Amino acid sequence: MAEPRDTRVLVAGAGTMGRQIAATFVRNGAGEVRVIEPDDERAADARAWIDGFLGDDALASRVRIVPEAGEPDPGVDLALEAVPEVLDIKREVISSLLRAAPSATVASNSSSMPVARFGDPQQLDRLVNLHFYVRPWERRVVELMTSGETEAGRMDGLRLLMTSLGFEVFLLSKPSFGLLYNRIWAAIKREVLAIVDEGVADAATVDAICRALDPNPPRGPFERMDTVGLDTIRLIEQAYADERGWPRSRALGDLVDAGHLGRKTGQGFFTYEQDSQGGSL
Repeated sequence: MAEPRDTRVLVAGAGTMGRQIAATFVRNGAGEVRVIEPDDERAADARAWIDGFLGDDALASRVRIVPEAGEPDPGVDLALEAVPEVLDIKREVISSLLRAAPSATVASNSSSMPVARFGDPQQLDRLVNLHFYVRPWERRVVELMTSGETEAGRMDGLRLLMTSLGFEVFLLSKPSFGLLYNRIWAAIKREVLAIVDEGVADAATVDAICRALDPNPPRGPFERMDTVGLDTIRLIEQAYADERGWPRSRALGDLVDAGHLGRKTGQGFFTYEQDSQGGSL
């Protein structure tokens, strides 16, 4: 893996996580990041957010947003997908990144699905899960998980690169459905959603008792879900439900079906003023 200042990164997806990861990479010293985003409106929104977040033309110029990957580029060191938690979408995107970056380590930002589930079984030696959290410039934590067959040198190189970019790396010893913190967080989500579905208490009461007993962090579980985005939360919860037979939340499904996706739409479990910084919550 190249030194940070020489590192070339390819990111698929300019949604909340894709744009935040790309901007944080160059802010922390990576050389160049290309973000693949075929949707013109999302690409324009991401461009405006990245420029505003970085606040420096020279720095912002190191992030390019392109509609497609283009010709295979052997100079890319790391290719990362940051697309919705939908198996078929991830399968297609990982396949395209393996072709677009033929020498790179190819990573999934999935917090739940092991990359071996949707990666080319003939190229598992190049594949990893590399999971970032919302606001990665503040929450400088990544989880690194092998595909089960990832080359040891790629794992070591990626761990060193993430460390040099200022991240604390948590290494999983074996593949898991659900990465470290998200397995813990999944249990919390499952229980608080069940409380609301069963009519035991409402979301405001659940968050209030959580804040009263543990004021740091200041957000309760429902406000945290609103911050992530309820569409993303539902996709993750569906993946766990399919894998482990867990029930699906009626309250969560009703909100998403109504288009109430949390902070980014101004309404989720709670009501919010629109944030001009998009995903920078």
